[in-house]
Amino acid sequence: MIRKSSVTFAVTVAALMFSLPARPVEYDLQGKIESLRQGNLITIIMTKKPRFPDVPVPVKEGETITFPEEFSDYLVLDGEHKVIGSARLVSAAYSSRLKGKVRVIARITLKRPRLRTQLRAGDPVVLVSVKEKLPGKFYSYDNEKIIYKRQITSTVDGRPMVLVPGGKFVFGFNRGRRDEYPEQVIALDDFYIDKYEVSNRDFKKYVTATNSRPPLSWKKGEYAENETDLPVLVTYYEALEYTLWAGTRLPSEQEWEKAARGTGRVDDEAETETIQYPWGNAFDPDRVNSVEFWTGKSIGMELTGGFRIMKKGYLPVYTFEGSGASPYGAVNMSGNAKEWTDSWYAAYKGNKFVSGKYGTQYKVVRGGAWYNDRKGVRVTVRETGGIPSLRSDNLAGFRCVRAPSILDRERESPLQ
Repeated sequence: MIRKSSVTFAVTVAALMFSLPARPVEYDLQGKIESLRQGNLITIIMTKKPRFPDVPVPVKEGETITFPEEFSDYLVLDGEHKVIGSARLVSAAYSSRLKGKVRVIARITLKRPRLRTQLRAGDPVVLVSVKEKLPGKFYSYDNEKIIYKRQITSTVDGRPMVLVPGGKFVFGFNRGRRDEYPEQVIALDDFYIDKYEVSNRDFKKYVTATNSRPPLSWKKGEYAENETDLPVLVTYYEALEYTLWAGTRLPSEQEWEKAARGTGRVDDEAETETIQYPWGNAFDPDRVNSVEFWTGKSIGMELTGGFRIMKKGYLPVYTFEGSGASPYGAVNMSGNAKEWTDSWYAAYKGNKFVSGKYGTQYKVVRGGAWYNDRKGVRVTVRETGGIPSLRSDNLAGFRCVRAPSILDRERESPLQ
């Protein structure tokens, strides 16, 4: 009979191994994630020969062992030693094709399903079995807030990213267009987002480094000298290829909206209002590149003349820094260029509006552009990108996001 064990299953989302606190262990397993499968299954390739309590390790080609339900008392931990879920071992098999390594399959159950997106193939994993339960503070550590740096520099493309702290926020808008309601409170984990839209200069760096094709929007494969710092206009797949090179990804609709509006509501003595713009709820043409900016009397030749832009159009990605930035410091989330998200255009939960565009054909673009008015640059406005296709529609720009890593912490964890 296999006895139950309190087992820690540690997964680090940074590509670094870390040292677990010293404590009595029965066995020590180290490996890397091979793949994430359907049904919350995860495959691990053990880099060191595993030792299972009371169970022989498979040592012959094709030899497989199946773990009974007793192997279910597991905890899943992230790279910060926070408990994020539970797991049980399913099976282990020996493979000479893997140079004699053992492949282990486990089924994981995470506290928040979204945490699964932080697990990547190739990430190292550590499994440690302890004879007694871990200290109480180890279990409660999941509730301790890790402080991350408010701004970092992306390691590949060298662009600044700002932190969007995890937590709840108001998503959607009840008084907007038919596809914007209902307002709902949702929670997201911490993430970083580019401070600025990706510019032509930024994209040129990617094209040069990877010998990739220039975007379709560049005339004869180049952009004009005065367009260097303007947002690059790309197709969805051109944006996606850039993120793969940069080690980032495109934001989801929810991530984009939180980065743009913060908590989503502002409270005053009269009532609680839903935030519609990055700076608040009152439109201000001096804070956003929109129709009103170009037609209003307050527009200064000093601003556009300094950029050598004398006609209506896109402005450098750093324009309106400070005055038009979001609560987290992201610039031009409203206006200038529309921005790709990685979300399919679909109805929100509880929305009764029916659209023939819903499905897996169009991606959502956000933020509006310089040719939209105040209603079109609200941070809850949704538009469809990908007409006629995701490989030809290049009317939007983009910015990147990624999850924080252990290297982005402002201070050391007390368990380290």
